Amino acid sequence: MAFLDIERVINQKDVDSRFKLVHLAALRAKELNDPDENTVLADLKPGEKVTSKALSDIVRNRVKFVEITDEQEEAEEENKENK
Repeated sequence: MAFLDIERVINQKDVDSRFKLVHLAALRAKELNDPDENTVLADLKPGEKVTSKALSDIVRNRVKFVEITDEQEEAEEENKENK
């Protein structure tokens, strides 16, 4: 696995702590394991793990995460229930 510049990522405005970086990487890894039609897919090299690829995607700004408010989350859940 290549070494990633974690400190550089933490200093970005969107990722301000190691905890948040780990949380975002976990979300991205779950997304890579179970993609849907909106997933930005990553080409995994042989032997590369999804957790490494998730961190790499975040470090290299290949994916962006948007924080949603409680109201937006509730609206999304209602839309899922109505389908």
